[in-house]
Amino acid sequence: MLLEMINNRIEHFPGDIGIGYVDLKSGKKCYAGNCDVYPAAGLAKLLLLIEIFNQLNEGKITEDEKIKLADERYYRDEHAENEVNPIISYGIARYLDPSLKLTVRDVCTMMMVISDNTAFNILLDKAGIDKVNDTLYDIGMNKSRINRFMLFGKADREKEDDIVDNYVSVSELTALYEKMYNGQVISEDFSRRMLDLLKEHQRTNIIPYPIPDDISVAHQTGLDEGVVLDAGIIYSEEPFILAMGVKNADVRDAEAVMRDITTMCYENHGKQ
Repeated sequence: MLLEMINNRIEHFPGDIGIGYVDLKSGKKCYAGNCDVYPAAGLAKLLLLIEIFNQLNEGKITEDEKIKLADERYYRDEHAENEVNPIISYGIARYLDPSLKLTVRDVCTMMMVISDNTAFNILLDKAGIDKVNDTLYDIGMNKSRINRFMLFGKADREKEDDIVDNYVSVSELTALYEKMYNGQVISEDFSRRMLDLLKEHQRTNIIPYPIPDDISVAHQTGLDEGVVLDAGIIYSEEPFILAMGVKNADVRDAEAVMRDITTMCYENHGKQ
């Protein structure tokens, strides 16, 4: 029933769309559309967080270790000439005192709660791209990949066609959240801590929008030109996972259909 409703809603959607759904009580799953890879946009932050927490668990880094925001590898004015690792934040880092030092814990919070792009680049530089991808492979995410830092400014965008993007698979996201829900990503404690951060994510205009305010949603969004993603766990009486990706589409059209699908899943979960 639910799958039929979703397929009817996306049948004539003018773009690529993929939906993954898991009923966490019954274990039943359904997938619609193209659930393969999409440009990751902000979902890359969740992939990176896994490796940061993995290195915390292994003792390679510490939560209280401090990082200076003004490091030229992470921070620059958006009008400056393009250099190696040219970074400008769409979060708050660019507005803070450049001499400020933040802990790894604080930078993780900035990255996940307000989707701060400078925070992503700071942590990716610390973790290492190869290490991130090795860990993704180890947990079964064979198609999702981090290939680059976040890009900003006119000079970056002009070169974007020559740069390999970050990618995430909708089907792998559903599996990831299921493992996280069951305490199987790194450890039970780190799985819980990841979900706690995801519950604080402040972009709430897609999955959380039609969900009653008293129901928690642990999710992460992604937004880029023609690309919208949202994936997470809805902690209703019978919790469920919903992962959605859209590409090659108008952003407002994408957000509207994703909200509709969220409503369908919330009102009909358990009936698929």
